[in-house]
Amino acid sequence: MIHAQMRVMLHHLGVPFSRQGRTTVKVLREQLNAIRLERPDEYRKVEDIVVRRLDAGSRVQPASFAKAEDLTNAIASEVKRQRVELDAKLLDKTVQMFFKEMASEIDAKVQAEGKKLHRIEVKTASNKVNKVDGVVPECFEELVRLANQRVNILMVGPSGSGKTHNAGLIAKALGLPFGGISCSAGMSESQLTGWLLPTGAKGTFEHTPSEFINRYENGGVFLFDEFDGSDPNTVVFINQAIAGDHFFLPQRFNKPMVKRHKDFVCIAAANTWGTGADAQYVGRSQLDAATLDRFKTGTVYIGYSAAVEQALVNKHVYEWATEIRIQIMTHGLRRIMSTRTMLDLTKMTDNEGWDKTQWERSYFTGWTQDELRKIGYTSNRSGDAA
Repeated sequence: MIHAQMRVMLHHLGVPFSRQGRTTVKVLREQLNAIRLERPDEYRKVEDIVVRRLDAGSRVQPASFAKAEDLTNAIASEVKRQRVELDAKLLDKTVQMFFKEMASEIDAKVQAEGKKLHRIEVKTASNKVNKVDGVVPECFEELVRLANQRVNILMVGPSGSGKTHNAGLIAKALGLPFGGISCSAGMSESQLTGWLLPTGAKGTFEHTPSEFINRYENGGVFLFDEFDGSDPNTVVFINQAIAGDHFFLPQRFNKPMVKRHKDFVCIAAANTWGTGADAQYVGRSQLDAATLDRFKTGTVYIGYSAAVEQALVNKHVYEWATEIRIQIMTHGLRRIMSTRTMLDLTKMTDNEGWDKTQWERSYFTGWTQDELRKIGYTSNRSGDAA
């Protein structure tokens, strides 16, 4: 979290601008940590708004305003609503400072991450140093540290933000095999426990292990993709397996106890925080407290990474796509501009000569006329949009 974002969060949480001054990052972080412990629900909501930018309908949201005066007016209205006296000149100066700090700090952060994009060295639990080549998001080091200590990880983030890709990179960083499954309401428990098949002598039934059992017993990273789309009954089995160091499979007659390998790493990926469907991800299930508790320490938000996008996405595609993303947030539209989409458009641009007209025709297919008007696009420019 950058300096300017922490300052905006403190304002949301009731710390006036005039008291913040040029407070150091350490002090700001201490203030926020205290509030997080005292008012966790309120803290999470504010963090969602300012840092994760999940709620475009929130009160004051600097990243969603294209002009400083727009943010000035928004904050002034909020201050008036809270009946807090604030000098107009101080407000203007503070807003300008926010924009300047955010621009410079984000740029510096991207540059710093960019220096680490091509090679990252990871010291594993066995003291072996593995090198990862390629582009990774800003939170990758945290993910690897959690995996290195075999903490269950839950990556939460929007569609196309690289969660599945990151799971594979974690396995590579730790030098472990990688496996996974895409969870759904129709996923059966046998897809995790394995099957009784007539593979023995004279057609006798024997247990055939699943990929999950292989990784659990022999070591490796296993990904439960789309975890918040799982069948609740199947999740009960997963809970049993990842809560301890063993579980039982009665259908494996000769060896019913399944022991957890010391190098087994459990990772789940979800679009929601496990609280159920929302306006954007309508097909998601609610995860119960027992499930979420197993991932509490290892819950990490995976947003769209500026460092990754700037390194991998065509420059012109990136500029166009990020502007669309800002417009989506500003107008609170139930649409996303994902890193995955940017990368696909980059492939078509670099290899097939696509231009902006073709980007628009592809991306805006299915948008309503009202949505297009809000962001300044028309159906003529978007091809076959609805």
